Amino acid sequence: MGPDFDTETQGKKLAVTTKRHRWGMDLDPLLRGQMSIKGRYILERCNDPNSIAGGDKIHHLFGLEFLWRF
Repeated sequence: MGPDFDTETQGKKLAVTTKRHRWGMDLDPLLRGQMSIKGRYILERCNDPNSIAGGDKIHHLFGLEFLWRF
């Protein structure tokens, strides 16, 4: 549970590169002792100045999971 961050660079140093930055947050509260719900949101930014991987992009990802323990 909590925030996270990840970054990556593709390409050679001092040459044309692409960069990707991801920020995420998840929450996993327990409901009624046997049920829980988990939510996750990720914001991903791709910096691609020379359109090597298709240009600059922003992605919003959301996941939701329900668990019921017997």
